[in-house]
Amino acid sequence: MTEKVKEVVVVEKKDDLTKLVEVNTMKTLAERIREGFEQNEGLTWKTLADNMNVTYNMIRAAAKQPTPGMIYDPDEINWNAVAAYLTKVKAPKEVELPDFASIVGKPAPCKMNIDDWKVGMQVTFTNAGGGKTYYNNLFTIKLIEDGYITMKNVKTMKMCSLNFNTFYHQMPKRVEEVR
Repeated sequence: MTEKVKEVVVVEKKDDLTKLVEVNTMKTLAERIREGFEQNEGLTWKTLADNMNVTYNMIRAAAKQPTPGMIYDPDEINWNAVAAYLTKVKAPKEVELPDFASIVGKPAPCKMNIDDWKVGMQVTFTNAGGGKTYYNNLFTIKLIEDGYITMKNVKTMKMCSLNFNTFYHQMPKRVEEVR
């Protein structure tokens, strides 16, 4: 059995506060993630991100970071960077990996249902990726039908209609939740 070396490295420095993380914890996590991908051929970063409730783009960016001390290879995956990202995002809790075999090929459970939204509710969107049209604007839901939500912008009085997937992607929040 190999002996684990407890080496401490600085992960993040913020003003005078320095966070320290044990390398052996990240190595173990990195190895578990690598093994999960190697043993489950259909596993994707998107599936893992959705099931762990983390951002797909960030986990993918971490995976594509160059490995320190190595020549950059775009096909190489930096498992340690992925483990460091998950540790940072999930802190202060310990990172709990899903059962990889059970999530292969299955969509992540939807966190929101169309039935959660009712006509007359006021919503705002927190995803800046939607541009000025949706971000930080107040909308009143006017109609919900066939997977679409029709809303009226309270400020401009313009109507817009989004399918539920797009609506969900814009990260809607009920006004009473925002305040």
